Amino acid sequence: QKTEELFEETDRQSINPPSLGNSEMGGSPPPIPHSLQLREDCIACHTGNAAVAEIGVEHASRGNCRQCHVPMIATEPRKEFTRNK
Repeated sequence: QKTEELFEETDRQSINPPSLGNSEMGGSPPPIPHSLQLREDCIACHTGNAAVAEIGVEHASRGNCRQCHVPMIATEPRKEFTRNK
């Protein structure tokens, strides 16, 4: 069969999905402010004695950070975390 015979033309329009970030949904968890390349093991940096207070988490037992936290879409270059010496 020809495609034209299978589908009817409609006036539906596509919409763009919302961009993910810190302000899309009130009450949502903060986004991940850094790239995930070579940084997928969140627990290694964000829990335990090695974690600095600013990036420590209280819910490390949940295990899958990216279930709730999504990478931030940056409109400008991200400022990577650097430790003060």
